[in-house]
Amino acid sequence: MLHFFFRGAPSLEAKARRSTSGVSKPNCYNLSLSRSIGVSKSVYSNSSAATCASGSREEAQVAPPSMAATQIRSLGLWWLRRDLRTIDNDALAGACRQADALLPVYCFDPRDVQPRREAPEGLGVPRLGPLRCRFLLEGLVDLRREVGRLQAVGAGAEEARNHQHHPHPHPHQPQSSPTGTSQQARTAVVAPRGGGEGGGAAGDAAASAEATASGAADAVAAAAATTAAAAASAGGGAAAGSLAAASGACTGLGSGGGGGGDGGRGGVVVRFGRPEEVLPRLLTRVAESNPQLRHVALHHHVDLLGGSVEVEEAVRGKLRSWADRHGVILSVHTHWSSTLYHPDDLPYHLYGKAALPAASQAQRQKQRQPRSPSPSSSSLPPNADPGRFRSIPPVMTDFRKATQSAAAVRPTLPPPTALPPLPAPFNNSPPTAATAATAAATTAGVTSPAAAVAAGPDRTGVSEPTGEGPAAARAEQQQQQQQQQQPRDGGDGDGDGRALGEIPRTVGEVYDAAPGGRAALRRLEELVGLEYDSLLPPVDPDGPPAAPDPRTAFPFHAGQDNAVRRLRYYVWGHPDGPQPAAAIDRRTDPRVGDDRPTGQAPLQRRGDGDDDAQPAASPPSLLYFTNTRAQAVGVDSSTKLSPFVALGCITPRQIHEEVERVRAAAASAPAAAAAAAAAAAAAAAGPAEAAGDGSGGQATTDSTAAQVEAGAGGNADSSSSSSSRNGGGGGGGSCCAVPPPAECDWLAMHLCIRDFFIFTVLKEGDAVLDERGIVGRPVSWRRDREAFARWARGRTGLPFVDASLRELAASGWMSNRGRQNVASLLTKDLGLDWRWGAELFESLLLDCDVAVNYCNWNYFAGIGNDPRNRHFKTVTQGMTYDEDAVLAATWLPELARLPPSLRHQPWSMTDAEAEQYGVVLGQDYPAPMVDLANQVGQLTGTGKRKTKNKAKASRA
Repeated sequence: MLHFFFRGAPSLEAKARRSTSGVSKPNCYNLSLSRSIGVSKSVYSNSSAATCASGSREEAQVAPPSMAATQIRSLGLWWLRRDLRTIDNDALAGACRQADALLPVYCFDPRDVQPRREAPEGLGVPRLGPLRCRFLLEGLVDLRREVGRLQAVGAGAEEARNHQHHPHPHPHQPQSSPTGTSQQARTAVVAPRGGGEGGGAAGDAAASAEATASGAADAVAAAAATTAAAAASAGGGAAAGSLAAASGACTGLGSGGGGGGDGGRGGVVVRFGRPEEVLPRLLTRVAESNPQLRHVALHHHVDLLGGSVEVEEAVRGKLRSWADRHGVILSVHTHWSSTLYHPDDLPYHLYGKAALPAASQAQRQKQRQPRSPSPSSSSLPPNADPGRFRSIPPVMTDFRKATQSAAAVRPTLPPPTALPPLPAPFNNSPPTAATAATAAATTAGVTSPAAAVAAGPDRTGVSEPTGEGPAAARAEQQQQQQQQQQPRDGGDGDGDGRALGEIPRTVGEVYDAAPGGRAALRRLEELVGLEYDSLLPPVDPDGPPAAPDPRTAFPFHAGQDNAVRRLRYYVWGHPDGPQPAAAIDRRTDPRVGDDRPTGQAPLQRRGDGDDDAQPAASPPSLLYFTNTRAQAVGVDSSTKLSPFVALGCITPRQIHEEVERVRAAAASAPAAAAAAAAAAAAAAAGPAEAAGDGSGGQATTDSTAAQVEAGAGGNADSSSSSSSRNGGGGGGGSCCAVPPPAECDWLAMHLCIRDFFIFTVLKEGDAVLDERGIVGRPVSWRRDREAFARWARGRTGLPFVDASLRELAASGWMSNRGRQNVASLLTKDLGLDWRWGAELFESLLLDCDVAVNYCNWNYFAGIGNDPRNRHFKTVTQGMTYDEDAVLAATWLPELARLPPSLRHQPWSMTDAEAEQYGVVLGQDYPAPMVDLANQVGQLTGTGKRKTKNKAKASRA
């Protein structure tokens, strides 16, 4: 769904400015003013000759060659928010469509750092806490590198074309476009998708490149495509994608690429300040360097709560005013990617009816078939139209059943192979004399944390310049100060960080740049008892990432590549996707040999992309999702994808598509296993027979392919294979390496549950932030600061709760089971204001999504839509989901010497045991602050079975 707002009537001042700029307006200009601009159309095409009448074409021909080669007429403005990725990004795709240049902008908004509620009513801690802030910095560095690489590919294609077609431009030679790129050169070269197919991918790339070369009207595009075909034929599938992209692709299918490449020609512009003030300033600089600019298309994803609607409206208003003053047509396009199911595709007609049965297999098959998006049911963005969500069921199960049975998930967008270039002056183009004179009279904006501090609180966002003499002098002086205060580049290696802006290396720089940010950080540090400046290492954009805390269950770094590799590792057992069965040895996998319902030992730790730190292939963690998803410890106990989703490094649609590929592999596993067995029998018959029918090579290829399919598949029903559970056969086709459909269903269900929370917040609005919650239930919450401080520091005397909270404060991660227990203790046992807990979680969690966070706190505070009033017995929960008390041993060093049973209940120590282990309750570890009778219950279900099995093993 795309929503846009049109603005275009120029003022008299703008008309006068345009008439004196030396650039005539095209004939289609007046006609464009009376029409709305859809995302698939633009006021100007990438080729002026294709969009303007003959008169406009003549005007473009007489333009000076230097101007025609550097000026732009249509600009795509990509306002980055929580969508730090190039893959499956609707806003990026829309901004690139019909754009001569792309300007990606990320704003460090001071409102994100400031507290949601000041003390004493609130905690006064920053909404963007230091742990998530550092994760954000990593994501920005990764995205700037990737965008710069893709823009460099596009710029290289344009330079190659200009060199081939215009080595010596004639004064009367027609120019192809304002950027020197023809429409043919902008046609995307389709590169192969998928991972792990090796030679097949290279062959597909070669075929695709040859097809593009044969049909290309542009000689340079054909030559580049032929080069890509040759590279692919030589086995360079990945290189073929880059070479194919060099033919001038704007967007298209591709591999997505890594973090390398030349970032000197592009990247993400980073600024400190409010976006409604930063974006007009940046556009002013673009307009001054590009007098031919006629159209700006703003594309951004909408956000929820926290004044997001007000911020988006302020941005639209400021840009409309800017467009009026400069005589530029403005279109604003909003996009949605927060949920698995698009708001336009929800089965609203089914909500409110009786609970539907679970979807049948035929319905699921129909759901998996790609369908065209349904037409928009509203002209407003989802976050500004709560009326459309009135029928969302209040009960999660009703929503999930109706949605999964009737709604379809939209397919993901392909990754781009190249991007349009940055506009001047952000593309390192040398400024002309006229541009320099104009820029001296304009405020350049805050480009570094130091400059933001020097500007002062009232200069965080600079108003539009007036062009008067004193303003020009102040602007020039501010530019000189920025140049002196910013010795480093922007982190993308272009050597001109002042143009792109500097990505902070430390979280302290972010808080120092925002008014009140440092004070809010100090309050958080006092509350949790940590100093984050010394705890968190700086982000080095040019060096290797810092090693994670060895204790953390989330040892991953931000970035879209790391997110995709983690996803593939979790569902396939390898970060590159399905692998041959010969590489899998179930006898060496620590999870094989029992059902591992709760992880009696810590699950195997794995990094985020290190092949050296991971086995060549192992049974995927998704095989055990049903049993391990509630575990309190372990890297692979859950997907660990939520921080990537919250930051926008990956989308729920990408996760869903990968899970559906696993489902398809599981369905085809029996046939693949039969093919592998037949191939093995043919190979055992002897090489003479294989060569006798002339199909030896093909048989080998088929055998390998079948082995990959069967090794990734094998017996889909892992629970019914007792031989494989006992470790037989190291890597044969019978190993259970593809998760069965039931595990896929569980993961898909959790994605749908996340959607329920988000759509509930869209329905209820700011009620989820109110003390009385969604249901409006008045509760007399206590506001005992001392009791809350004990809870926040992990000093409640309940080991499972304390370990979970200390893990959160130090690493930004807490298991789902831990979150439920600490919330239950705060609201049900201590009776403290649930909003304090929600504010602390919002500040500390790496995966904080405001809607999901506050909606969950409503549930556990008993003021949400949950029909059950949940209360957890925290001690029993710890014994059930962390039987060996690994979490307590990791994060409570004062209890690490105790055996597991005493780590769960240290108050049960005898005097002799206390002397033996050197632990004094009340001195080394606090006594419980609540009645233990409400925290200890009878073990049931999984925990009871585990205790019984462990007792049997000890007797044996």
